[in-house]
Amino acid sequence: MKMLLIDDDAVSRAALIGIFGPPAGWEVVEAEDGKQGLELLLKGLKPEFCVVDLMMPVMSGLEFLQEVRKDPYLQPLKVIVTSSTRDRATIMSIAKLHVSGYLLKPYDAAKAKASLQELMNAGPVVDNFIKKTAKHTLLAVDDDPVMREAIASMMSFASGWEVKFAVDGNDAFDCLYAGLRPDLILTDLNMANVDGVALIKRIRKDRNFEHVKVAVITGATGRDDAHELAALNLYAFMQKPMDSTRLSNLLRGISD
Repeated sequence: MKMLLIDDDAVSRAALIGIFGPPAGWEVVEAEDGKQGLELLLKGLKPEFCVVDLMMPVMSGLEFLQEVRKDPYLQPLKVIVTSSTRDRATIMSIAKLHVSGYLLKPYDAAKAKASLQELMNAGPVVDNFIKKTAKHTLLAVDDDPVMREAIASMMSFASGWEVKFAVDGNDAFDCLYAGLRPDLILTDLNMANVDGVALIKRIRKDRNFEHVKVAVITGATGRDDAHELAALNLYAFMQKPMDSTRLSNLLRGISD
């Protein structure tokens, strides 16, 4: 089994390989820029997944991804992007290309290793993981239009699922009282009007909806939030930026 690692910085490549510590049977194939990595793929290299740096000469990580997603034979490739940028517009443009993860530089060893191992053990990503014809519904609650667009992009190829959106807790409850019965509610925490915590508490107090599965996605990392949420019977808790591999695993656990 192979992992393709594309980065123009040899030190960064060595650091990630050291963190990853591939198990027996895995081979890491290295490339120094997106063009070299793309040539390897076009010549027949078939890695289980690819890790690509965003900023590189000759061909950037974004250009590499765009080329991969245009090629029908390369489209299913699972890709993790690495970068030092926290720019929201950049992250959202990457999300539209169906990446399986985003690693910030300099690397946090524990987070990087967990993300890579999760991808190794995961099934197919959001693009092609659901084969069933039965429809499942995700209600995504977020007041950020950019985040809603990113979720819509990730869900657009999730065969067997449809996604509905609400802009805050009040809007979500309007959907529920109008008859929507989602298989999963995915809600942000920090929103105007009625926030995510208030929404979940209200759901848990209503006998009509108390058993609905609720997952949280948030940029907050405070312990107070974690302690408060622990008592609300959450199905999952995810950090922003959105990770499409974790989302696919989350949905698969419901649809299987």
